Amino acid sequence: LALQPAVDQLKTTVDRYASLLESRSASQVAANLGAAKPVREKMNDEYDEMTTVAFAFSIAAPAAELTTFITKLNKLIDDTNTAYNQSRAQMKVTKGTTSGGKKSEEIRKVESLIAAYEQDAHVTPGVMKFTGLAAGTGSERAYKMVTDDVDNPFWVRIADGKLVDVEFKIQPGEPGGLTVEKLK
Repeated sequence: LALQPAVDQLKTTVDRYASLLESRSASQVAANLGAAKPVREKMNDEYDEMTTVAFAFSIAAPAAELTTFITKLNKLIDDTNTAYNQSRAQMKVTKGTTSGGKKSEEIRKVESLIAAYEQDAHVTPGVMKFTGLAAGTGSERAYKMVTDDVDNPFWVRIADGKLVDVEFKIQPGEPGGLTVEKLK
């Protein structure tokens, strides 16, 4: 079939891709694939070329050697897809979570109160997002929020089991204001 050089090249590319995926830090943003993205694109092109050639040969001259090749190629593609999907799933699990793999109780509490706040404020459901930033302590603990349709962050706190607006003379994070921390 004269496909051995292409298979070798694909194996090298797959190994390089797997190595790049493993070396990436879990804290990286999923959209920022770094050097893995062009490798994956090249790998997809190689898959397309190899499957096209294999399909053409399977029609023109079916053979046991070709069946073995197709089986191995399918396994290679499945293994690569599995590694990629596992990597993506791991990124989703670790993004915005503690090292234990669970969101902190504080984050869950704030997020659970957003829908009621949106309803009380008469805003479109789902537009309000918690940034993960907090300032202050105790009952004065404040949480930074944003909305999809407004580029104007605002702060809320929890009072009587619901989110309420907070006004600051000096915004948290600014000189003289409260210290801001990223919740995990």
